[in-house]
Amino acid sequence: MEIESFFELIARKIVRPQGRLYRHLQILYRYILSIKRLRKRRRLHFEVLLTSHCNLNCAYCANFAPLAPKNFYDVEIFKNECKRISQLTGRKVDSIWFSGGETLLHPNITDFFDISRSYFDRHSMGGGGILA
Repeated sequence: MEIESFFELIARKIVRPQGRLYRHLQILYRYILSIKRLRKRRRLHFEVLLTSHCNLNCAYCANFAPLAPKNFYDVEIFKNECKRISQLTGRKVDSIWFSGGETLLHPNITDFFDISRSYFDRHSMGGGGILA
């Protein structure tokens, strides 16, 4: 008997639906389901902030990117981090999200794509940001 059906049996047959024990069993049941979902996850996603500034003035920007000073993420640091993440995950990273103010302002943005492709198997590009 699976653990889900066991909890359903207890909740339906033994415990009053309005009672405190019933609510605790529901919380425990949701917790067990969330753990099972985490175990099924085989690929990871991570985000890299390439730059915090932007040359636009979008009304919806919550990052204050037009006001931020110009600073860029270092390519060598990214390379070292990708190397380590690749070793830890066995190259099983599904996507890398390049974000920031305006990511295309980074002078070495193509280097980030090349590095991510050399360390990870799957890549994709998406709207609203850049996925590698």
